[in-house]
Amino acid sequence: MAEAFDAIEERFGISEYLSDEPGFAAVLKARYSDFLVHETNRNGEIARLESLEAPKEPGDETGVVTESESKDSRKRKFPGDEIDEESSPPEEIWDVATEELAALVGEESAKNAVKVVRFWENNVEIEDEGETKYSKFAELPEVKEKERRKEIHQWIRNNFSKYAVGDSHGGKIRIWHKRFEKEMPTFGKFDRPGKARNERPKKQKWPDRPDFLQFVLYKENIDTGVATKDIAKRLKGRARLGYAGMKDKRGVTTQFCTLYRRRPEELLSFNKSRISGGGGSTYGSVSIIRVGNFKYVDEEITIGMLKGNRFDIVLRNVDVGRQILEAKLFLEKAAKAFQSNGFVNYFGMQRFGKAHDTHEVGIEILKGNFKGAIEIIMRVKADELPRTNVARQKWQQRFDALADDNIESQKNAEQECAEEVLKHMGRFMTCEVALLNCLKREPLNYRKAFNRIPKHTKSMFLHAVQSAVWNRVVSHRIKKLGKQVCKGDLVQLDETGV
Repeated sequence: MAEAFDAIEERFGISEYLSDEPGFAAVLKARYSDFLVHETNRNGEIARLESLEAPKEPGDETGVVTESESKDSRKRKFPGDEIDEESSPPEEIWDVATEELAALVGEESAKNAVKVVRFWENNVEIEDEGETKYSKFAELPEVKEKERRKEIHQWIRNNFSKYAVGDSHGGKIRIWHKRFEKEMPTFGKFDRPGKARNERPKKQKWPDRPDFLQFVLYKENIDTGVATKDIAKRLKGRARLGYAGMKDKRGVTTQFCTLYRRRPEELLSFNKSRISGGGGSTYGSVSIIRVGNFKYVDEEITIGMLKGNRFDIVLRNVDVGRQILEAKLFLEKAAKAFQSNGFVNYFGMQRFGKAHDTHEVGIEILKGNFKGAIEIIMRVKADELPRTNVARQKWQQRFDALADDNIESQKNAEQECAEEVLKHMGRFMTCEVALLNCLKREPLNYRKAFNRIPKHTKSMFLHAVQSAVWNRVVSHRIKKLGKQVCKGDLVQLDETGV
């Protein structure tokens, strides 16, 4: 057992050790409760969940999230929505709107509709407008499917309502700029008696206190990325959530997080629920998220803002080898050697992913080969469900049936394949889902597809390359120069300077 895994570790540069004692094999994380992690911040404070209560704020009536404000904040806002009303929206708004609408009605219709709204919003000349700029609305092509029409109206209400409104006329959907809303035939038709139209509540002023709510995130059997995503989804409006680093899924972990201008009461619902599925819904596992130890701070927590982590680990199924008769004495000797010699600070196997291929993706990115990176992410993985691996095989073979290298044929084949394969990717396959969602809209655009992967996940591919390089360099250093301090080494002194 030990020999088999040593060969895998050696592939990633883990080959030298500080102790001369023979090693032993054991199972780590046999249960998620066998692996406890407490984050330590830069001030030396250890993240411990000691209170689930929201601190009392006597006399504080401001900053309360009202019901009407919460409903209004559910609508996704475009980048730049916070700009002054009199200034022109940034270009990114129109690019995002065009891309999203194109997925529903086609590229040309989307460009035309956004162009009309943009013209009236900016009230400036746009090149190649023709007569389009004088139209008060853009008419979309006829859509026969009821569900698709519903989806288009939903997109206008949720994603574009700051600039436009929609109606149906003669079986076609029209998108109007908001300044012409009262000229729409359906204006006021569905208003409730006594209800003011488009009544928007005034936003409450943030109280005189720091901008960031700091709290301790306690979680079991769920990784940091998924846990923070679940928190952000449940909060009303856009959530700006920061944390210092990723913590393992298979473990019980605590870490510090921050939220921008939020109140503790908005998070307390997490302390009453268990999230079934927790990363393994097929097996009926459960994950738990708890939050507490709330306080307001001036500084947002970002990646890398920590001193380290404190680990409490249980090893099971310890195998010291058949030649060892007194296992207890052997383990005590090994523990003393570990205590006196320390250890090489290698990056462990989890840094390279379950399939041991995250560094391979990173290498392809460094070479600018985004297609190659995506092929590695999408290739067949061990220990996955059969239907998932069948879908991965289908992706690898998406071009096999093509008679030639015609680009349009490749685009059509990849688009169809992406839509089909996407159905078999699980909730926690973040990379695969992001890639396929992009490629089904823009086949063969591998650079853009890769950039759709969440930022913190993308960075892990390059971190894996750095980790593999570090492991190999430190093993080479110990093998060639031994364990003693040599000229050129960086040495950390203790408080006495020794």
